[in-house]
Amino acid sequence: MTIQLGKPEYRLKVFKDAQQFTEQQLRKFLSGYHRDRREGQPHHVEVVVEKNTLLNIVEDICHKFYLPLTPLRGYGGPSLWERIENRFAESGKEKCVVIILSDHDPEGLTW
Repeated sequence: MTIQLGKPEYRLKVFKDAQQFTEQQLRKFLSGYHRDRREGQPHHVEVVVEKNTLLNIVEDICHKFYLPLTPLRGYGGPSLWERIENRFAESGKEKCVVIILSDHDPEGLTW
């Protein structure tokens, strides 16, 4: 799970020689496999966080349970909710549970 704060940076990963590249590749070999542990669950669950201050706490929990995490950073526009809707549709589940962690300020009333 990757959460970007601010503007993304793009840098080409370079190596001093082929040995350094090979060692790095062997350390990471087969390390990215994760089985979908939500597969047998009856509902699709999403977590939405309004405040970035909660990300460090919530990210670890969502990662542990393989839950999609969406930071709002204030107001969540239509494209954000469309992405959540698309993930729900892709899940094939009949029910979507959205857990929203917010301070319920007046801005949140427009949801």
